[in-house]
This record gives sequence, structure tokens and C-alpha cells, in this order.
Amino acid sequence: MRKATIIILKRSNLFMDLLSTFDYSQLGDLIAQTPAPTTTAPTETVDTVALLKTQLDFLKFVIQFAALFFALLGTWVTFVFGKNLSDARKVAEDIIKEKVEARVDNLIKTEVQSLKRSIDREKAIIFTEVDYYLPSSSVNEPKEVKLLRGRGFKDVDFWNLNNLPKRLWGNVCVLDLQNYVDATGKKFSELPENDKETKAKTYINEILSLITPNTVVVIYINGRLKVINSPILEGRYYVAANSVVALMGWVADSAYVAYGEEQI
Repeated sequence: MRKATIIILKRSNLFMDLLSTFDYSQLGDLIAQTPAPTTTAPTETVDTVALLKTQLDFLKFVIQFAALFFALLGTWVTFVFGKNLSDARKVAEDIIKEKVEARVDNLIKTEVQSLKRSIDREKAIIFTEVDYYLPSSSVNEPKEVKLLRGRGFKDVDFWNLNNLPKRLWGNVCVLDLQNYVDATGKKFSELPENDKETKAKTYINEILSLITPNTVVVIYINGRLKVINSPILEGRYYVAANSVVALMGWVADSAYVAYGEEQI
């Protein structure tokens, strides 16, 4: 830094020395003694010389201004950093330290907020009770029940036609029509369309009579049912899942809705 200052000052002095040794009057005389072309009038030559002198005066001013600027710049650099280079290092270190600390603080705040959101989501899961209803006489639990239990819900109760209670108190209720089998052994997907709509409406009404008004209903069926968009579900929280993956996701999302409803 000190070397740079010395160089700047030397260049400034060099500009000033060159300007002091240069005789502008000689340049003007030389221009005046130059024979004018025969096609140029004497008055035009005088005007040209005057213009050149004006331009030279302006150039001299610019050079002097540049020299003054470099001199002032060198003085400023010397004043700020020339006294003690260790002070300059300390200032730079303090600035870098401040920037790093600010960046770390922002990262920590972002991570804490992300962690808090994750905890809130998991809190909704671990506080949610799920009622899983398969309107069939089968006593074998579908694999979907085991998957939901593995997800970490507070409790997942399996119900069928033989053990359905008079009241369901879970936060989320799954109506499983995908694994439904009637008394003759026919799956729900094998039934005629009219029978599908009739049975679905019957079981939906049955579920609605057993759950609380704020319970979220998840209808598990791979296919379209008109009854799902009918007025019987108006004013209720409900969603349809058409695959195992969709079922897992919708039950988790339903837990967030149910948990939020309890916080209101």
C-alpha cells in the first residue's frame, strides 16, 4: 500500500516537472512562423493559431487537474492506510467477521424455522387418531392399515361390519371400498355401476352418522364415483384416494386439517 502511494506521488511530481519545463510560447511561435498555404487567407491562419493556443491551454489545465487528483488520492491513501497497516487489516477482519456472523445468523434462523415446521407437521401426525372402516365381513386387516400404523399416527383402529362401534371418535376416518368384497365374493370394482353408486352412498351415510362434524373422511377407491361429489358430503372435510400412495398422503394431509381444526 505504501509503495502504491509513493508511485502515485512520483507520477504526480513528474507531470508537474514536465509542465514547468515546457514553453508553450515557442509552440505558438512555431505555428505562427509556418507558411500558410496559398489557398488560406492570413486572417484564417491567425484564427487557427488562436484556436490551437486555446486548446493547448485547456490541455494544460486537464493535465494539471489530473496531477492534482493523483496527488490528493495519494494523500488520502497515505492518511487512511499509511499510518498503520495493521489497523487496515483489523478493519478488514472486522468487516469480514461481521458479514460472516450475519450470514450464519440468517442460516440458523432459516434452519430453525424449517425444523419448527417439520415438528409441527409431525405433531399433527402423532396426535391424530385414525378410524379405518372396511364395510366387509373380512377380519383380515388390509396392508394399508399396517402402513398407516407404521407412519406414526397416535392410533389406527380397524373396523369391519362385525365390530363397527356406535360412535367413531377419530380425527380421520378412512372408508375402504378398494378392498371391499360382498357376501358373494365380488370385489367392489366388479360390481355394476349402479350397484357401486348405491353401496358407496349407503356406506358414506353410515360413516357420516358415526363421526364428529370435524372428522376428515378419506374415501379409498380406485375409480370415479358420482356420489363423492353429491350434496351428502357438503359441509364436510373429505377427499378421495385412488392408490396406496395417495391414501398415505391424503391421510397425513387430513391429519394436518384435523389438527388445525382443533387449534381454532
